Amino acid sequence: MNYNFDVITEDCKKLYDKIGSNLAELRNKSVMVTGANGLLGGFTSDFISYLNDYHDFNVKLNLTSLSHRDNAARISHLLDKEYVTYFSWDLKKSLPEDQMPNVDFVFFMSGYGQPKKFISNKTSTIFLNTVGLNSLIEFYKKKPGTKILYVSSSETYGDPDESQMPIKESCNGNYSVESNRACYITSKRLGEVICFDHMQNSNNVKIVVARVALTYGPGTLTSDDRVLQNFIVNGQRNGKIQLLDDGSAIRNCLYITDCLEMMLNITLCGNQKVYNIGGEHEQVTIFELASIVADEIKVEVIKGESAKAEEIKFAPKRVILSLDRYNTEFGPLKDPVKLRSGVKNVVSWYNRLGEK
Repeated sequence: MNYNFDVITEDCKKLYDKIGSNLAELRNKSVMVTGANGLLGGFTSDFISYLNDYHDFNVKLNLTSLSHRDNAARISHLLDKEYVTYFSWDLKKSLPEDQMPNVDFVFFMSGYGQPKKFISNKTSTIFLNTVGLNSLIEFYKKKPGTKILYVSSSETYGDPDESQMPIKESCNGNYSVESNRACYITSKRLGEVICFDHMQNSNNVKIVVARVALTYGPGTLTSDDRVLQNFIVNGQRNGKIQLLDDGSAIRNCLYITDCLEMMLNITLCGNQKVYNIGGEHEQVTIFELASIVADEIKVEVIKGESAKAEEIKFAPKRVILSLDRYNTEFGPLKDPVKLRSGVKNVVSWYNRLGEK
């Protein structure tokens, strides 16, 4: 498949121009990215590669995902670079210690972020955020000084009452263990508990937790069925965008470059254990998001029935995070990517596919 990597490179350039002067701590270091074949892991890997190729950062880049090397389509263009090492790891199992490198930074970006995927892989979802995560932390506790970013999710809040909006990090959340999303929510919460326990009992490792909400951007494969990608890929193939319900749920999306900027800040300089990472501009309903995509790819939007499909049956009605903690420490994002511009970039990413 011929994805448009030019848009990724341009995003890396814009992000470097914005924050490059703050990244000196990464120079001549070693980094591991788990979940490197996914949206967050793939872009993080591309950005670090950009730092090496264009600005001589000399970072050793260690990548891992469930995919075997020949199937790691998202990062296949990186795997032959001299500073890149790749190995496959099924995080449902303990880490393969014989393949683990000594690193300065770990970006734990593994997980089934796609509802259809975690709904159909409930036990695997739980184990990779617990068994895999714990074994990784146990290993790097023996290597004093390693910094770990654990990418959790705003899903940990479930579907809070409107009175708790925007949702602060202190919110305990609201969800049922009988929900079809409970495997993902509970596993991410357990992952956080594991991180907090290790931080309390060891000074050898620094861990920060990022509760990420609704990040989007170029880099997702056509097999990714999250909402924005689904709108673009299926809209182009079918000549229409078919919603699963009336599209009234409210979201606040965050573009991939803005997400990575925030995650790098908290990893390198954060003073708290956990941060919300999300957008705070341009609240949009799912129907409005579909309409923006439809304008870009020239198709129509059709609303679905009020009865919810299985994958959105227990999805929260509104996802609005409080960024007060992040903004107090680092200041609000300057010039966040506008939703229409971001959607245009995602469409551009797919427009060089050999299929419609």
